[in-house]
Formats: sequence, structure tokens, C-alpha cells
Amino acid sequence: MGLGIALALLPGAICRSGAQGIGRPDGVLHTVREIEQLPPAEAAKGLPVHLTATITYYEPGRYTMFVADPTGGIYVGLVTPEAQGMRRGDLIEIAGITNKSYKTTVIKPHIRVLGPGSLPAAKAAGFRELMSGDDDCQLVKIRGTVRSASIKKDPSGKMAQLEIQIPGGLVRAYIEDREGVDLTDLIDAEVEFSGVAGGIFNGRKQLMQTVLYGTNKGDLMVLRPAKVRPRQLPWTAIDDVLQTRYVEDRSERVRVRGAVTFYEPANSIVIQHDGESLLAQTHDLESIALGQVVDLVGFADGNGSGPMLDEAQIFPTGEFETVMPRPVSYEDAITGLYSEGLVTLEGKVLSELHGEVSDSMVITVDEHPVNVLLWTSDRLRLQPLAVGTVVKVTGICHITKTDPWGNSVSFLLEMREAGDVTVVRVASWWTVLHLLLLLLALLVVSLTVTGWALALRRRVTAQAERIQQSMAVERERGRLLEAINSQMPLTELMEDICGSFEELVAEVTCSYDLLESCCDLSEDWTVEHRAPDAGVARGSIEVRRTPVFEAMMTDTTGAAIGVFRAVGSAGRKISAEEREALTVCASLANIALNQRRLFERLNFTSTHDPLTGLPNRRLSDLRLDEALRDAKVSGRLVGVVYIDVDHFKQVNDVHGHKTGDLYLQAISERLNGKVRSSDLLARIGGDEFMLTATLRTHEDAEMYRQRLKSSFEERFHLEGVVVDGSASIGLAVFPVHGTTAEELQRHADLDMYAAKERRHSVPRRSAVEVEQRLVS
Repeated sequence: MGLGIALALLPGAICRSGAQGIGRPDGVLHTVREIEQLPPAEAAKGLPVHLTATITYYEPGRYTMFVADPTGGIYVGLVTPEAQGMRRGDLIEIAGITNKSYKTTVIKPHIRVLGPGSLPAAKAAGFRELMSGDDDCQLVKIRGTVRSASIKKDPSGKMAQLEIQIPGGLVRAYIEDREGVDLTDLIDAEVEFSGVAGGIFNGRKQLMQTVLYGTNKGDLMVLRPAKVRPRQLPWTAIDDVLQTRYVEDRSERVRVRGAVTFYEPANSIVIQHDGESLLAQTHDLESIALGQVVDLVGFADGNGSGPMLDEAQIFPTGEFETVMPRPVSYEDAITGLYSEGLVTLEGKVLSELHGEVSDSMVITVDEHPVNVLLWTSDRLRLQPLAVGTVVKVTGICHITKTDPWGNSVSFLLEMREAGDVTVVRVASWWTVLHLLLLLLALLVVSLTVTGWALALRRRVTAQAERIQQSMAVERERGRLLEAINSQMPLTELMEDICGSFEELVAEVTCSYDLLESCCDLSEDWTVEHRAPDAGVARGSIEVRRTPVFEAMMTDTTGAAIGVFRAVGSAGRKISAEEREALTVCASLANIALNQRRLFERLNFTSTHDPLTGLPNRRLSDLRLDEALRDAKVSGRLVGVVYIDVDHFKQVNDVHGHKTGDLYLQAISERLNGKVRSSDLLARIGGDEFMLTATLRTHEDAEMYRQRLKSSFEERFHLEGVVVDGSASIGLAVFPVHGTTAEELQRHADLDMYAAKERRHSVPRRSAVEVEQRLVS
């Protein structure tokens, strides 16, 4: 096509050899059918073409055009946009020449617009027909479910890319102008899409994925919208993601024969036949020799760079065939033409790495770096090679990355054995770099020997002291980490940390100041520890005025929550070893503080409602059980009050969830202001609250009901929205209405429903009547 991007988009067509009656006496091809019937060798000759056809797809930004006449459709390769005014449906006259590709195409066209044309009717196509290439360049339509919808990166910025699931597999669809298309609403929708059939091809002109090219929103029809929008789907835990996968694979098992060029038992095998190579994944452990002819039986799959077999079984035929590697250049290999083929590259060693499971090296081939890999064993090891050595390397050319259009971007050469590397020319040792390094080494050695005798004793002594200091620091660090993970109160733990390192760093006192932002301190911290002048909690015995070390203590987000410092006498200097020890001390203090704060936050989060800040059902149930146990001993009354907000769903539906949240927060604040600090008000559901209170008399319970009901007397003003609130309140008293939490909660719930019926002008029923009605 002349351009890489055009090659990537090239949908070509299947050549049919042996056709008769091709062309006319003048030697010019006048119909698409005549062009399609050309044998590949004839198409490569650039035979003259003169077509009158209708444009079925035209994308000037990528010089892409499909046309059709009554005999079929064909791709026209443009070098530049021929005419900006052309559009789909125009009748044009094309003069050009043929070109061999996946399917014969027309290149070097000269185009003249004749006027409006007539588009052919789109024919229904299935996945097998599309992948066979029979419908290539034809206007087709499919029905399926949109799996993804996104904006395609292209010069115009208007193109959309859809992945549509149809029976058999995924089909990619492009919409050249996505104006008027809501991509979010398309996800999981059932659609009908019309477009010109094309594809993504590898370097060997093999069809890897079917692509349909549509022009605008008129080519897309939504048959049934998605049941649930993507952002409305329920959350799925990361650990549960894989459990949602469900695949029904009806691929047919195929058998392929070829000579083995690569084999790794229980992993992969590569065969070659008539110049074509095939990679297969296998679990077989049989001993297979290179060159042995085998049958591979498995299921077709694709890795982006070429076809392959999965779950392959190996059946030796007993025959052998010698497969010679093909010498190639870097440009040959990067095209993908020799993907999975046995090739030989010549290059210069740039670097090498010898590992436990593999040996690898990087060689430069035609000024390009190429990775070479050999999986190692006791028998397979690469000999070390000097940088600059020229080698010939034989192996399987794996394409490791392709661009969105199927063009190869990088490749890896995988060797079969150590003998696949042949040294062509050994690198000379006497390089300029080596000479400079040698001179530098001699200079360093002479200086080192001169100073060694004088400095050795002092270094040994200092090193021994540093080792002892480090060992002491590590011992204390291990002990204190165990203490941090224990139940030791925070104040004792912090004092233990400071005291331990004061012993290791002489004449230094450790202290720490906690900022007021660190407000959720452990219960061991009291108001007496706050410094009146700075408003901080202070855990030091004495603060001196000459700091010698200071480190900021932060929370898990990096925000400052305090300062750790070491102070000493005036002029006190600390050594590097002492600074390291104090750094460890500050780190331990920071860890201890954050661990306690994290524990408190987790404890609060597990027992409180995140929206209102009220206790949740879990904490409410625990407190109710405690209150009942105490009441059974003391003989006191316990009240359970259920509050159900009326018409909350209507508030949500009319004013939105944000207003609903503000409504719940305002209700919680009012209700909480009506209860005693000794009682517990909890949010136990979406619009449900429960109060657990100790009572002196039965009248106290009814008083609580009225007090809570008064919370709804005034209107709620919620950021411009006014809500007339109300609630249905149910009541149960221990031991009158039950002796267990379940009995009390059930009675309160029934009483609440009775109250709700009374509010809706239904004749008054007691809780017992409501229960009988619910049971019946």
C-alpha cells in the first residue's frame, strides 16, 4: 500500500487461482470479479484496472477506501486523499493497477467522481464467514452485544471503536464519525451494525481479527438497551473477579503436520511445513527430536502475531525432515513475515546475563538491539561471551508486541540449545576503554597500598564499633517491634522506645510532640499531657533547648502528625552511626503511633455507619445484649424504639440520592439531640433507626416516642430542598414485650408497622393484630 498504516488496515481478499476468462481483449480489468479471479502471481504484475464502482467506505485521514460494483467489493490503496469532497455512496471511475495482498487490491488509483451512486444491500454475516475471508471488502451486517466502546486514536479524533460479541467470537467495529453516538450507553446493548468487512493481518498476511468499517451513527442500530449501565453494576471484590468468567467454546479440533523446529516438553512446540510455521501449547512430556515430523491435534487460538494451537496433543509419524534456518536481517524479522519461524541473525554482543533458569543476551543487528533467550538446564548453558563478539544466533523468532493494527513492534529470538550460537569473530580485548581502565586500576592500587598500612588499624577499630552499634540497634529494634505488636499501652511503649535509644546514644534525650491533628489518640493519652503553650500532646520528661536531631512523624497519607526530636547539651554533635540509630528510633515511634491510630480507626469503622456517624446494627445489637444482661440482674426496664422514616424512597426518587443522604444526616442529628448520652441511637438500615435506652417506668418509653416524633415537627432544609419529614415509631419494653433481643426487636418492628398504618388513616390495630395479619 506504500504506507505502514494502510498495510495494517489492508483488508485484501482471498485469491482464487485457476479462474478462466479473466479480463477483456484490451487487457484491462473492468470489474471486481475479474480482479478477484486473478492468480496471485498475475496480481503481482500490476495489471491495468478501469472500474466504475460505488464508494462503500472512505476515510481520508488514513487513506482508506472500499468500493463495490455489482460483481463484488475491493480495497483501493490511496497514497494521499484523492479528493476531500468524496463520500460514501458516490459513483466513481478508478484507473489503477492490481496489487498482490491477502486479497488482490487496486493501487496507484486515479479517481473521478461521476455523481451519486447506489450502495449495495448489506448481507447478514456470521463469525465463521467473516473469519474465512469470503465476505472481505463486502458490505455486511451483524447482530450482537457490545462488549466495549471507546474512542479510537486517529487524526480526526472522531472515530469510535466497538468490540461486538456475536455467536462464535468478537468482531471489532469502527465508526468513522461518532457524532451523536453515546458510547457509554452502548456497553452491553444488543445492536445491529452495518459496515465493510476487513481485518487485522500479521506480517504473513494472515487474518488475525475481523474488522467492520462503518461511516456514522446510521450504521449502528440499538435493538435492545443494556439492562444495567456499567457504573450502576454492583461492586465485585478483587478476589471474586475470576469467578464471574464464563466461556462457551465450540471450536473444532484440528490436525496439522510439520517438522519440529522447537520443543519444550509440557510447554510449547513449533513445527514448520512448506515455509509456514505454527506455535502450539502442549502438556505432553514425550521425547521429541528436532526435525521429527509430527501431527499436532488441538484447538485454534491466536496470540496477536499469528495463529497457534492450544491444548495440543503430539503424535510422532516416524518420519524426519531437515529444516534449515533462514538467514534474515533485522528488517525481515520485524515485519513478522518469519513469526515462529526458524531464522539466523548475525550481530554483535552488547550484553549478557546468566541466571538460574535462563541465559539471555542482547545483540545489535543492523544497529538495532535484539533480545536472545535460552531456557537453561544442567545440559543447556551459554558460554560467556565478551562484549563486542560477533555471533550468529539461530532460533525461533517470536513477535512479542504488535500495534493496534497488527504491525510487529518487537521480537525475541528463542534458542533451542547452546549450539545455536556460533562465534564469527572474537572481540579484541585491547580497546581504548580497557586501556583507560587498566591505567586507572594501577593508579588506584598504588594509592591504596600507600595508604593501607596507615589507615588499616583505625578502620578496623571503627568498623568493629560500628558493627557493635548496629547489632545493638538491631536487637533493640527487634524487641521494640515485638512490643509494638503487643498490648502495651501507648504511653509506656513510647517511653520504652525513647529510653532504649537514650542508652544507645549517650548524652541525648529523646522527645516527641504530637500535633492536634492527631486527635484520635489511644485511651492512655489524657488532657494533662498537652502543652499549654503549643496545644500539643507531649510525652517527654524534659525538653531541652538544643536539638541535635529532628524527624517528622506522618500518618499513612504522608500528613504530619508530630515531630520526633533528640536534644542534648550545647555544641553536641552526633555521628553518622548515632544519626542512624536515632532514625531507627523515630521510625519505630512513628510505626507505634500509626499502628494504634489504625486500630482505633478500624474499630470505629466496623461499628459505625459511614454516612451518619451513628453506631451500626452490629454495635446496636451488642449494646442491646449488654443492656438486657444488666437489666436481668438489676431489674431495670430496657426500651427498644424502632424509627422508620416515612416516604424516604420518594425523597430519593424525586430529589436524588445526594438529597436523600443529607436528609438522613439531618434526621440523625435531630434524633441524637433527643436522647441521653447513656442511651444508644443506631442506624440499622437504609431509612431505619433503633434506640436502646434504660427506663425507670413504662411512661418513660412513651415519653421517648413523643420526644423522637417531635424531631420531625420542623421542616428539613437540605441545600435548597425543603422536606416535610415524618416517621413511624415502634416501641418495645423489657420484660413486658419480651425477654430476648429478638423478641423485643420483633415487637418494636410490629408496633412500628401498626403506627405506620395509623398514620395512613387505617383503623387502629395493635402490634398483635399486625402480627396476625402478617402471618396470615
